[in-house]
Amino acid sequence: MSEGENAPLVMVKSDRLNETAEPHSNENQKDTLLQKNEESNARDGLSDMQMRAYKSGHFNNDLCASMWFIYLTYYLTYVVGLDSQVVAGALLSGQITDGITTPIVGTLSDKVNCPCGKRMGWYIFGSLLVVPAFSGIFVDFGFLKNATNQKFVNTWYLVLPAIFNIGWAAVQISTMAIVPSLTYSQRRRDEMVNGRNIFTYLANIFMLTLSLILFLTIPSASFTFTLLTLICLVIGGMTTIFFIVMIRERKLSEEALELDKKYKERMN
Repeated sequence: MSEGENAPLVMVKSDRLNETAEPHSNENQKDTLLQKNEESNARDGLSDMQMRAYKSGHFNNDLCASMWFIYLTYYLTYVVGLDSQVVAGALLSGQITDGITTPIVGTLSDKVNCPCGKRMGWYIFGSLLVVPAFSGIFVDFGFLKNATNQKFVNTWYLVLPAIFNIGWAAVQISTMAIVPSLTYSQRRRDEMVNGRNIFTYLANIFMLTLSLILFLTIPSASFTFTLLTLICLVIGGMTTIFFIVMIRERKLSEEALELDKKYKERMN
């Protein structure tokens, strides 16, 4: 066969190669266009690191809540040795205070605007209450064991749960209420809430796994609860600091509002 007769075959093969390459090229162009469109339609200024900070911002609360609901009555009854009526009162004081504080914090956070933002101030306030109050409940302080006045011990375990739940409610409400101001994208809001819920499940798994290991390896129940509390507060404290450092509420809220205005202008 001559060279001229081979030419059509070469052209056919070349056309087939071009046809095969075109879909891949079109797909890459579509991906690029979609990425550019998503960037141009951004409705917040949140980076990936800031998204992670928000998702983990409630982790300390979740760790404390897991210990609170699972171990509080056991700890106060069998480790501290309180009367059953005092134990019931401790749990009740916490839950009643939580129920009262939650709507109050929600209302005040709408009306009070701090230099760090409407919600962040309540987050910091709540965190400053959660850590000392929670450690005061579950950490073994020697002076409580040696206390001769039982009324003082009873009052201690009745008041601290109330203080703890004031702080817990402030952190919970602030982390939930801050979402709408950080982004105007419903998809991003859903991503933030879902991420926070994932950390709630992780907190329960972590706390139960850690407590199992400690209970199996440490003979003293009092020391076990002290160590469990300190580990949870240290890890939770790091995520709390991460949230405070990364989530600049006022700046991010202003960016989100500006980007949302531009987004609506393009849509119109």
